[in-house]
Amino acid sequence: SGSYDQFIFKDLPKGAHVGNLLHYIFEFIDFTDNNTDNWKKVIDNALGRFLPDQKQEFQEQLLSLTQEVLGAPLEIGGQSITLSTISNQQKMNELEFDFTTDCFDIADLKLSADGQPDDYQIHTRNNREIQGLLNGLIDLFFEHNGKYYILDWKSNFLGDELVDYEPSKLTAAMSDSNYHLQYMIYTVAVKKYLAMKLPDFDYDAHFGGVIYLFLRGVRKGEQSGVYTYLPESSKIAELEELFSA
Repeated sequence: SGSYDQFIFKDLPKGAHVGNLLHYIFEFIDFTDNNTDNWKKVIDNALGRFLPDQKQEFQEQLLSLTQEVLGAPLEIGGQSITLSTISNQQKMNELEFDFTTDCFDIADLKLSADGQPDDYQIHTRNNREIQGLLNGLIDLFFEHNGKYYILDWKSNFLGDELVDYEPSKLTAAMSDSNYHLQYMIYTVAVKKYLAMKLPDFDYDAHFGGVIYLFLRGVRKGEQSGVYTYLPESSKIAELEELFSA
């Protein structure tokens, strides 16, 4: 609707504090709870913490945002997932990981982009050898129908029209922010985690893929704003080999 588009593209500010606000909301709401009063309490807390001046003005629109995002179909690996069906028991927020790496050349990380479309790029700032601890936080890790998924919430502003968030535009947006490299590392981390948790772990059987939600463009019942990808097991094995050179 026009008023929601006005809110999401024009009124909702840009910046890290808005990213933190949206992360907070999706971290603390129960996706399967249909009692919007409970969601409103979380939204109020988030606004009080990150956008206190807009507390009254934005509450209803952020409730709409929550409903749009939780009602969007996430198509990945032949599955269609709606977050409103994912219970607290099926998900973990802010999954922290760390793993050690042997000495490797940063430039070699670009191997992950081999054979991908031209607008799929992995950037490395410098070419030097590093070793040590890779550490990070995955926004949401969840299970659905026996497969495990990585999900990242993104508040990036890609333009002020819905067309700017079409799936065909998102690969390039992912490249611009170097998110392809980010999720390849996340996938290695989750593979290590699942291998410890599941005695019969098999990457192809158990890992469902990666979902990046560009929240300004996500709409209920539509593909807009949704980037999904399932890295080939051979690419992940390549990265693992690189890290343990």
